[in-house]
Amino acid sequence: MPKKQKTLVVIGAYNHPNFGDQLLFNILYQWIKDLVPGVSVQVPWGDAQNIQWPSDVIVGGGLRALLGCDAVIFGGGGYFGEPGSDAIREPEQYTKLDKMGMALHLPKKFGGIYFGSKGYLRAETFRFIKYGIISKILLFKKIPYCIIGTGLGPVTTPFGRWGVSSTLKSAKCISLRDPESVEYAKEISAGLNIKTCADMVLSDLVSINEDHCEGFGKAAVHFGPRIERHINIGTLIKLIKKIRSMNIYVGLVSDCKPPEGDGISVFDKLAQALGEEVEYIPYKGVDDFSKTLDRFDIILTSKLHGGILGYSKGLFPISIAEHVKTKRFYKQIELEKYYFELSEEGFEKAINSFDEIRKNPKLAMEFLSTNRDTVRSLAYKNKEVLSKFLTSHFL
Repeated sequence: MPKKQKTLVVIGAYNHPNFGDQLLFNILYQWIKDLVPGVSVQVPWGDAQNIQWPSDVIVGGGLRALLGCDAVIFGGGGYFGEPGSDAIREPEQYTKLDKMGMALHLPKKFGGIYFGSKGYLRAETFRFIKYGIISKILLFKKIPYCIIGTGLGPVTTPFGRWGVSSTLKSAKCISLRDPESVEYAKEISAGLNIKTCADMVLSDLVSINEDHCEGFGKAAVHFGPRIERHINIGTLIKLIKKIRSMNIYVGLVSDCKPPEGDGISVFDKLAQALGEEVEYIPYKGVDDFSKTLDRFDIILTSKLHGGILGYSKGLFPISIAEHVKTKRFYKQIELEKYYFELSEEGFEKAINSFDEIRKNPKLAMEFLSTNRDTVRSLAYKNKEVLSKFLTSHFL
């Protein structure tokens, strides 16, 4: 009788398209195949229609897939932390239980045990509770699991903290992507053995040399679809024109879809207003975005993994964001001075940093080269932790 093929289940934020989560999954998947070539990989709660998956990944199956697997990885996408306010919508939009069972949204009038800053239960609390319940099921069924390369914190709700703590306590191996995440994990669940790593994308950093960037004259501008909540379109137009006045070529790089109820995305508005002053470059999927970045040497982005991928490919990353996870990354690569708050004032400061980089490209190259080998080594430790888990608890 032929030996049954073993199955690894991967759990993360894969129930909707997100560039960073897809990028991380692709790396994690490749590592799994490097270490265990014949394994079957399944994503029980994944979006099969809107996400491009490797051809042999099984998407769907829910709880049945979880109970029938040989081991589980929490990783790739799936951040154990609450969103920044740019991800929060109005309470009435949160009154739903989605079909994936991944997001429960309750406005204040429907109970009120613990609430987010605008008076409702955030989706993440239910997700963390779900992870906690899954960890208890896996422990009961004696199915081993690990946590690979995620971030952690903040988690402010009591039930959310219970879910995260439960998931951490029973994991066979844990690697987290920055020192702050490790400290937060130990605060929630004391006594854990956690490996401090870096984001998995940083395991593939290109080397920096004197010919790498020719004066930093080509900038990719990459925003999330909610940028207009923080900076009005007129200010965006004015500030992008200021970048152009420095003789910097600007590409508006976007996979933005129009927000619900609106027929045009912020990038369409910018492209129409700026005309030939900039190039509008839409992309589809991780590979397309990665290839697009090869044309540039600076990236101005409001997205964490826009900056991470840009940095890994040798672009100088400038961030305008508000989430603590983004600030942690820029601190880790020793470019924290190029992290700016998501506001009109922060955007103005970010634009001014272009002038600094242009006037002293050699110093910018030094900044870009600092700590690069250390970060690459830390990122690769995620694969070492994964290898240890698969060797000890799966093979």
